[in-house]
Amino acid sequence: MFLSPASLLFTSSIFLSIILVASSPSLMISWIGLELNTLTFIPLILITTGQQESKAAVTYFLTQTLASVLFLEGSLLLLSPLGPYIATPIILGALFIKMGAAPFHMWLPQVVEGMTWSTLFLLFTVQKVNPFLILSSLSFNHNLVVSIALISAVIGSIAGLAQSQTRLLLVFSSINHVGWMLVSMTLSFSLFLYYFLLYAILLMPLFMILKKFQVLHLNQTVNLGLSSSNQLIVFLTLLSLGGLPPFLGFLPKWMVLQGLMEAHLFFASAVLVFMSLLTLFYYLRLGISAFTLSKSLSYPTVTYTYMSSSAIFLIGISLLGFPLSMLL
Repeated sequence: MFLSPASLLFTSSIFLSIILVASSPSLMISWIGLELNTLTFIPLILITTGQQESKAAVTYFLTQTLASVLFLEGSLLLLSPLGPYIATPIILGALFIKMGAAPFHMWLPQVVEGMTWSTLFLLFTVQKVNPFLILSSLSFNHNLVVSIALISAVIGSIAGLAQSQTRLLLVFSSINHVGWMLVSMTLSFSLFLYYFLLYAILLMPLFMILKKFQVLHLNQTVNLGLSSSNQLIVFLTLLSLGGLPPFLGFLPKWMVLQGLMEAHLFFASAVLVFMSLLTLFYYLRLGISAFTLSKSLSYPTVTYTYMSSSAIFLIGISLLGFPLSMLL
């Protein structure tokens, strides 16, 4: 259903909005791109009809409308004499709402319950591109952005410890990664781009598995029925997504930490490292329950499920951290 002509049209419009924002000469054109992005993403939420989908669409619309109004107001205040002092915090607040950074993240858990896995992947990856592109073009207060990044890392790590639903667990993990992305943005745009691309690549195979088996709760991961070889590579990609060295997911975090140490931001480095350990616990819990505890169960007839070659290829990318770690 996600590959229907209407869905392909809306998805292509989302990427068109990214091109519009990336090439915009002013904040007003960027605002048009943000509105196009919002209006084309809402129909993707309503691919499947139901009460949860309708609630998620309304919540997403109201939240994004509030952020768009704040962004437009901040853009207009830039024309006033006191504009740079008043408008910039308003614009930053609007961007933080759109990207789901803490403490402006309360709309995310309410929205994800009514989304398909494909739409949820777009929300965690593609939908964050426009706010970060606009943020890279602004002259912002680095201390403010780093503070929001640390709050996102702390809330995303601690709040996720109490989650047993896979969707909510991924939500707070995404909030934690938003904190890392904000810190990387304060260092350099190329570092942010590197972190974002690797995060999307590592997140894709996990969503493919969750979508195929419709895993909504951690208890369901025991019955995935994967073969031993597939279990191993899935477990490795979970460790990579959690940032365990020397897997590929650790390399962008390593580069961010190097930049923070060179900038003498030792406290921010310590907070991010400690919170990253908590997010690694998410994926360890998911992996152990899915691939270790399942071996202790006995079934009369065991039927193994094999993943597609594309999923295995994407998961195998996590192993690239071994040779790349030797070069850094």
